[in-house]
Amino acid sequence: MGKPREILEDTVLRQGLCVGCGACAVVEPDRYSVAMSPTGQLQAVSLKPESVATSNPATKVCPFSDAAQNED
Repeated sequence: MGKPREILEDTVLRQGLCVGCGACAVVEPDRYSVAMSPTGQLQAVSLKPESVATSNPATKVCPFSDAAQNED
């Protein structure tokens, strides 16, 4: 059956791991944006939160996603 697809909202955004790099917004501008947080930091914002795991190209470019290629 395999590993379920990662949902960026669950694994990065809600966990507070986003550093505001904007990679997700570049590959999926209809789904993600980058905005200033109340503490003055850039953070990704989900414009269309996923409720079901689907193919999500942003997980492949987010540096904190388990689906992204290891930088080493």
